[in-house]
Amino acid sequence: MTKIFISYRRNDVGGYAGRLCDRLNAHLGEDSIFMDVEDIHPGQDFVRAIDDTVAKCDYLLVLIGPRWLETLAQRSSSNEDFVHHEIVTGLTRNIQVIPVLVAGAKMPGIQQLPADLAELSRRQAIEIRDDRFDDDVARLIRLLEIASPKNSLQPASRSRLRVFAVLAVFMSILIAGIIFLASQRSPVPEINGTWLADMQKTGQQPYRISLTFVHEGRVIRGIVDYPTGNGVIQEGTVEGESLTFSTLHTPQFESEPAVIHFTGKIKEDGIYLTSTNDAGIATGIARKKLSE
Repeated sequence: MTKIFISYRRNDVGGYAGRLCDRLNAHLGEDSIFMDVEDIHPGQDFVRAIDDTVAKCDYLLVLIGPRWLETLAQRSSSNEDFVHHEIVTGLTRNIQVIPVLVAGAKMPGIQQLPADLAELSRRQAIEIRDDRFDDDVARLIRLLEIASPKNSLQPASRSRLRVFAVLAVFMSILIAGIIFLASQRSPVPEINGTWLADMQKTGQQPYRISLTFVHEGRVIRGIVDYPTGNGVIQEGTVEGESLTFSTLHTPQFESEPAVIHFTGKIKEDGIYLTSTNDAGIATGIARKKLSE
């Protein structure tokens, strides 16, 4: 079950946080969303409760309103800025931290943030506007790729589905092994994990991207880190040695989102990528990042 921590300042965006929490509760269930006011019990150590809860979460949503930076500066010398602590905890635990801009707020630049929050400026933000609140929240949920538990299968159906899935995987592996032995072809590399690629457009300098894949059956999920921000992988599929997917992100210093489409061929020595967007076509070879 997906777990989400909502980080917010009550004097800045308390009303927005409550509305967002209500929408996510309706989609996921109340046990999936954490907000300090509602979920820290009397007598609990506030800091320890934050640390323990963030550690269990998949996402940390940082709600940023018009007074967020001002309050951050005012409390910079205090040891009781719990919002600051929440964000640092999320960044250091390497969970998905997503800035959520509300009430017309702008994304803070790296120069405006303390050193331990500098990484927040490199996280792709999403904006929730008053006149499109429901639509923007629905877009946020889609980007998180959350499946509602209310629409999940009954236990018996899930058990049967798991049995069929295991059998299907077994048969697929068996057939793939037979084909491999018959053709003596080199094995296709496992794509799960993080890959690095130096992409280049004709006549331009190369740039590096990082691709993190989660491969399940014919579906690819994950995230692509660009020099200008990161984008969640959408519509990712694998067919044999071919893969396709796209990403949506708003580049740094830009106001409009950029859609980038990828195709790739999985080879023994890497994934041969081609990306296309309004700015042109880039090519490169992605190779598996070595474990540190």
